This record gives sequence, structure tokens and C-alpha cells, in this order.
Amino acid sequence: MSMQWAVIIMIGLPIIYIVIDIVLAVDKKKGNTYSEILRKSGRKFVPLVIFISFGFGLLCGHWWW
Repeated sequence: MSMQWAVIIMIGLPIIYIVIDIVLAVDKKKGNTYSEILRKSGRKFVPLVIFISFGFGLLCGHWWW
């Protein structure tokens, strides 16, 4: 039973984040989507870009290797 909840959460949360990002992208306000915020923050603080990239690499390695 707990594995079913884990699968539901693992599928549901990314879908929710994608829907929120699409809603933010079509609301005509500049600078409020996840990618725009990360891009702006990454220009000011380059280690943030490195940390996020490294973190996603670790996560992918953990899941698939």
C-alpha cells in the first residue's frame, strides 16, 4: 500500500509543478516562472547553478544506476 502512495506522489508532484509553471507562463507577468527565477538567480550567484545541476545529476544517478 505504501508503494502505491509513493508512486502517486512521484507522478503527481511533477505534474502539479508543470501545471503551475504553465499557468505562470501564460499570465503575461515577466519573471515569475520557475525557469525565469532560476535563470535570474543563477546570473547573480553562479554556485546555485552548479549546485542544482550537481544535485539533479546525483538524483538521476541514484534512481537509474
